[in-house]
Amino acid sequence: MIFIDNKYTKWYYAIVQNANLRVLPNNTYIEKHHIIPRSLNGDNSKKNLIKLTAREHFVCHLLLTKMVTGPARFKMLSAVTRFQQSRTYQKRILTSWEYQKVRECAILARTGQRHTEASCRKIKERNSSKEGANNPMYGKFGADNHHSKHYWAVDPSGNEYDFIGLEQFCKLHNLHSSNATLAAQGKIATHKGWQIGYIDNNGTKIKSSYKPKQQYRTCPNCNLSMQSNGNYNRWHGDSCKLAS
Repeated sequence: MIFIDNKYTKWYYAIVQNANLRVLPNNTYIEKHHIIPRSLNGDNSKKNLIKLTAREHFVCHLLLTKMVTGPARFKMLSAVTRFQQSRTYQKRILTSWEYQKVRECAILARTGQRHTEASCRKIKERNSSKEGANNPMYGKFGADNHHSKHYWAVDPSGNEYDFIGLEQFCKLHNLHSSNATLAAQGKIATHKGWQIGYIDNNGTKIKSSYKPKQQYRTCPNCNLSMQSNGNYNRWHGDSCKLAS
């Protein structure tokens, strides 16, 4: 017997036996269930298939997670997570309790699993083949790296720079590459006093489209504060209804 002899196994086979003896109405929604799961060497024979209601099917798979141990348990936990998915002919609507159980099984299915020695060896061989000089991008910076973009920069003293590869440039000039990227994208005006932008394929410098946030103004008549835009000029200030 591949299942542990415990109360969950007894409950499981009680559901199976009850399903074998009953006759359901024709309009009852049912799902086919493998008594011995296929992942545990079960087959598609009639003896191994049983028709269950959607609730019974879900409960049986929860019971299966407590009827096996080791790698088989991880397989059964993964099987429960499949209840989140439904095909066009399936009418699966999970309750909040059922969804919680599915998510708990999903976490447990990924916890504590270890690669086999063969898998570890394959992973190590694949990674070692791309280490050091075997990596196609090894030792390539700036123009040699196809991921690098073309930039221009002006330092606080007004000196201009034309370079490829922002990260390497930032290391040389004590700048933060993340903030320098924001400056190049126009999300901030400057970084440490540096103006930074892109250079397109035609060699044209693209200036950042940074727009400072509008300042808030307070109407002296009604004391309302708002951004300095057309609404203020139209409805407040000298045009305010409370203006004397």
